[in-house]
Amino acid sequence: MNTIFRSTVRGIAIYIISVCLSNIVLAQSGGDEIAIGKSFQLKSKIFNEERTILVYLPEDYENSENKYPVLYLLDGYDHFHYVSGMVLSLSRSRKIPRMIVVGIQNPHRNRDFTPRPIKDLPGSGSAEKFLQFAEEELFTFIDKNYRTEPCRILMGHSLCGMFALYTLFTDPELFNGLIAVSPAVWLDDKYVLEYAKQKLDDGIELNNFLYFTIGGNESKDSIKAAEEFKNLLTQYSPEGLDWEFQLIKDEGHFTVVPPSIFKGLKYIFSRLNTPDEIQNGELDEIIEYFEQLTKKFRYEIKPPEELLNRTGYRYLNAGNIYDAIDTFNKSIELYPNSANAYNSLGEAYETNNQLELAKEFYEKAYQIGGKNRDPNLYYYMQDYENILKKLKK
Repeated sequence: MNTIFRSTVRGIAIYIISVCLSNIVLAQSGGDEIAIGKSFQLKSKIFNEERTILVYLPEDYENSENKYPVLYLLDGYDHFHYVSGMVLSLSRSRKIPRMIVVGIQNPHRNRDFTPRPIKDLPGSGSAEKFLQFAEEELFTFIDKNYRTEPCRILMGHSLCGMFALYTLFTDPELFNGLIAVSPAVWLDDKYVLEYAKQKLDDGIELNNFLYFTIGGNESKDSIKAAEEFKNLLTQYSPEGLDWEFQLIKDEGHFTVVPPSIFKGLKYIFSRLNTPDEIQNGELDEIIEYFEQLTKKFRYEIKPPEELLNRTGYRYLNAGNIYDAIDTFNKSIELYPNSANAYNSLGEAYETNNQLELAKEFYEKAYQIGGKNRDPNLYYYMQDYENILKKLKK
């Protein structure tokens, strides 16, 4: 079988081990087993077979009630270990949100990821059936057993990368973002390329992120087909599709996978890093930006409390007191358990000589800070005591 259909990443063992062990503490003697996730057997009625599913949970999962986006990895055994470490590292550096990682083992790749039967691939042509399995069985299992947001990312390599592109143009609602690494677009007389073109001609509506790559050391036919897909998207420029293509130099068909996933995740979630024009913008611009993010990612993404706090004080220092009050009120609305939000609003009212209101919010900040053991509790107490003294004069 042509190696294009074998999705095994070799020669990166050191990288995998170093990333996966980054947050593991080993016992002093004998050592403990290292567990980065769990393995399940999912009985599929659609395929009448069991599928192995691997699940990694974020490091704060057990100690929070948060919900999380989900990254689905095709060829799960090949990528699950190092991608879990990659997600941990990127989320710690705030490049991406904390995520659940789901690896799907695919014993019948030629069957599952080809849209139609191909002469030289026995049993091929069940991509639609796999999409049905994903939507009706896999997602149901994950969403039932874990706290998930309705934000899904799909990663596929080679034949699975071609399937990811096919999925985008078949059912764009299934995944918010797709990472197609070295997609086999050349396969079957470039059927998926022509299929995408037809969908674009029909005016398909998209609201997705797409990041796809090819290695600079891959075959000329593979590179040419990937660039044809890039040219197709450039030509049509579909509204609602945020996409990027990258030819990664000095990488081959297998070594291109880790850097592609790393860069793809950063690209998809890059909008969460608020641009300067929004950070320095007006309150309504900030709210609009994050409302658009919420629509794009399909779950609530709130303006960071720190951003609202800075914006409020920017207004306050410029003498725009009522804008500051509106901003701090918005912060309280979104972060009702934040002592700092209440304290900031108290300061705005005090600046405006509305001392009774200032007292109300300083007191609330002091109460919440005490309950939450806030490190700034001493300062909240001082502000509250000072406003009481002012009111007595």
